[in-house]
Amino acid sequence: MPTPLPPPTEEPTEVPPTEAPTAKPIVHTSKPEFSTSGDPQVIHDQESDRLAEEKQAYGGDEFVFGRYERPFDQDMNYMPIIDIKQANLFREEEDEFVYATIRLMEDPAMHADQVYYYGIELDIDVDGRGDILILTRTPSSDQWAVEGVTVWKDLNEDIGSNTPMQNDPPPGGNGYEVIIFDEGDSYDPDLAWSRISVEDPTFIDIAFKRDLLEENEMFLWGSWAFLGEEQYNPFDHHDHYTYEQAGSPMKSEQDYYPLKDLYALDNTCRAASGFKPLGSEPGLCPIPPEPEGEPEPGPGCRLVCTGGIAARICTLVCE
Repeated sequence: MPTPLPPPTEEPTEVPPTEAPTAKPIVHTSKPEFSTSGDPQVIHDQESDRLAEEKQAYGGDEFVFGRYERPFDQDMNYMPIIDIKQANLFREEEDEFVYATIRLMEDPAMHADQVYYYGIELDIDVDGRGDILILTRTPSSDQWAVEGVTVWKDLNEDIGSNTPMQNDPPPGGNGYEVIIFDEGDSYDPDLAWSRISVEDPTFIDIAFKRDLLEENEMFLWGSWAFLGEEQYNPFDHHDHYTYEQAGSPMKSEQDYYPLKDLYALDNTCRAASGFKPLGSEPGLCPIPPEPEGEPEPGPGCRLVCTGGIAARICTLVCE
């Protein structure tokens, strides 16, 4: 009996390859028009060049309170491109953008072999926990651009761990876990921009829409400078390391010097925008005391004053 033949098989049908979807081009409709003619709010920061040859910071590092003066690599070599000298905030009521400028000790373009990040952190509910972080890689030109700019948000309110702006035992929270703007990819492609300042290459300009403030007219702000993602991922940093693990840049802290796991970053204290602070706000910059009333000089006398607002001394000199 003949063996039955198997049923014929169908020839496989070739499926033509599908083209990858083409990304829609980002269209910008609103661009910053920054003018430095207004009066900025200014934060001054400690500079580390004074004792850099001795491989230490002059001061300004307070690990316990989240203040870092660590513009050094792990071998304590000074990195002036992430040493913040000053940060300014320009905020005009009629402008849809808020502008910030971070002044560095040296032009970042002189060290193009490394990737550096600069940022503005916003505490929009004034509870000591950062809410929004606007970051930029070193801008490539003095023209406003979104390349290298990201905006991050902490949705679960875990930044600061148990006690905001004070170190808690590791591990800390998951930091800024949501990215809401990535080089123009966002619900608003014009949300944040950066550039090298047209006035000075040691200045990094950052612009962000007022929408990020979520209608909060009062907020705290501060600035950051980092080398690489490893330094900006673990917010708040002092909740992810013990002091022993982090190390210290100051030889006066002999139990912790030199830097260990927490290096190559610098930040400023925070300033209050839109309100007069009480002085107890977490992370707030020190408030200089109000100058005391000065005596009125009488006939034949004159008032001689020296020092600034924070340390003003006046003497009545009579002939």
